[in-house]
Amino acid sequence: MKETSFAPPVAARALQQRQRFETLAAAYFESAYRASPTMATDLGIHTYDHLLDDMSQAALQTRIRELKAFRRKFRALDVAHLKNGDASVATDYTLILSDIESELWLLEDTRDWETDPSYYVADPFFAIFLVASRDFAPLAERVDNVAARLEQTPDLLAAARANLKNPPHILTEIGIEETEGAIEFCELLIPEIAAQIKPPRRLARAAKQAAHALREFLKYLQDDLMLTSTGKLGVGAKDYAKILEYMTTCCPTPSPKLWRWASACFKRPNARWRCGQKELTSKNRGAILRPPRARNFHNGIGC
Repeated sequence: MKETSFAPPVAARALQQRQRFETLAAAYFESAYRASPTMATDLGIHTYDHLLDDMSQAALQTRIRELKAFRRKFRALDVAHLKNGDASVATDYTLILSDIESELWLLEDTRDWETDPSYYVADPFFAIFLVASRDFAPLAERVDNVAARLEQTPDLLAAARANLKNPPHILTEIGIEETEGAIEFCELLIPEIAAQIKPPRRLARAAKQAAHALREFLKYLQDDLMLTSTGKLGVGAKDYAKILEYMTTCCPTPSPKLWRWASACFKRPNARWRCGQKELTSKNRGAILRPPRARNFHNGIGC
């Protein structure tokens, strides 16, 4: 009689759960790259280099629903069997769930897309710069993607106007500086790139179009949004604890313990600072140096 071997039930279940997890994880990461092409570019994923993030209300709500669907699917996995199969898979599972929770928290709770004008300028134009500067593909191909992204700038900035509500004053100031830098990028650096290709018409036209949209956005920031930028900057103790939770998923440190550790760290440079102060003041009695205080940093995060 021919012998038939069967995998132990526990091992078979663990293998099945691992395969389901890997399939689901691949789908999740692909959705993340598709939802944020600028993040994908930063990570070296160039599938969506021709796109900017869609920051319209419809796209944001679609992403929220997508994240919640992934969360349900990951939670439906048999975590016990995942841990029995491979500890590294269990760690990946924890990290992905934390990543989902973090993005949902940013989209639904902190809502940076409502309070930070730089959200619509800094990352998108850095991603455009990366495509232009990284030598990962022929120049002509990269230039086409740069032009495509520049052509989408007006839509991105239109979404910014629709979304932004009462940001902190300092964030609007930073947004103004970022926008001025993006204008210089379009008017000074892009023409240098365009000069290297034949014909340069599409890129030059796209840069001019983007620069015009940026100037209109700059005027909006300076003359309109700045007048209503009275929002609170500090995140507060509760939200800061959330940030710590998502940053330290696999090695969580309670906020009070982290605060005690940080305070202790400040004592060492402060001691060296005082030694330097004594040496300086012995030579110049008018020079009084004050060391930084941990409490100042604690207050700065709104705790």
